[in-house]
Amino acid sequence: MSDKKAVTLPSLAALEDIPTGLKYLTLPEGILELIEVVFNILGFILVTVDPNTFEEDSFWHYQAAAAAFAAITGVLIILYMTGIVHKIKIPWSLMEVVYCCLACLLMLVVASHLIVNAHGSAIVYVACVMGFIVAVAYLIEIGFAVRAWKRSIIAETLRMVEAHNNINVNVENSL
Repeated sequence: MSDKKAVTLPSLAALEDIPTGLKYLTLPEGILELIEVVFNILGFILVTVDPNTFEEDSFWHYQAAAAAFAAITGVLIILYMTGIVHKIKIPWSLMEVVYCCLACLLMLVVASHLIVNAHGSAIVYVACVMGFIVAVAYLIEIGFAVRAWKRSIIAETLRMVEAHNNINVNVENSL
């Protein structure tokens, strides 16, 4: 009886096949990132046009968070669409997990702080709802980023297995 089992592994090409260009925006990750950017910008605009925004710190905290997260997520979209993310070998998925966790937490905090200080302003209430929607979108994106992180670990393991198998074949051929 043999102690070896046949293990079927996914192909490396299937793990690394991530669309770039406008096709990225058709993926669930791309759609979520677009939602995050649009709702952050809309929330920022709504808080900005409210005439009472100068009275409380919570207004500019929300504006700063919404603008910063819209800009960072917009840059991430551009990096994925151009394929730069796949050319630079750093743990993008892990960095995205950390970023999405921070963004989710901060948007929940600033939207909660803002809703407490809204003083009956309907525009600010709508901006807070948008902040909560963005926080949920970042929370969902954490799941996609963790899945991508796992795929990258599997792909790296497959590369090491292939490299090891190539070394073994070369050693056997030289004997």
